[in-house]
Amino acid sequence: MTADYIHNGQLGRLHYNGACPMLMVFHGGSCERIFWHGWIVNDVIEFVFSALALFVLAFSYEALKFFSQQLVKKNEMKEAHGAKMSTTIKSNCSEAPLTGPNRIVNWRTINTSVHMVQTLLYAAQGTISYVLMLVFMNFNYWICLAVISGLSLGFFAFGWTRRIHFFNECCN
Repeated sequence: MTADYIHNGQLGRLHYNGACPMLMVFHGGSCERIFWHGWIVNDVIEFVFSALALFVLAFSYEALKFFSQQLVKKNEMKEAHGAKMSTTIKSNCSEAPLTGPNRIVNWRTINTSVHMVQTLLYAAQGTISYVLMLVFMNFNYWICLAVISGLSLGFFAFGWTRRIHFFNECCN
């Protein structure tokens, strides 16, 4: 198998034996080493399924961010409700629960199951984001399009919650 390339204005040919080259320029084609040596696609069908898998991975990254944020919001609402029942302080417009930066962090809040789940979700989020970055660095524009499309559709599906804030009755 051969491929053309240009170096210093001269057209040349790359020869490779059964393996897909790692081109460091944006390119098309369906012969790609996606993430590791075992994930090499040589035909269009394998390439399309690989692009769909990367689309789903990018979409699930946005879903993971959504569920992580929902867990934080749910936990904050629970803490705010519990704090409102026990201790309140006077703010500018009404009584507000003692939460946020004024709260003292202790080992009991760090060792909760909610914090442990949030930590695992954060680790998964970081891992998936680096995997998507490395896959994007294949510079195959079809793979890049699959990743960007998955992230965009995931944001469309789950990003609406980022605009909704928890308002006090007086501070809308």
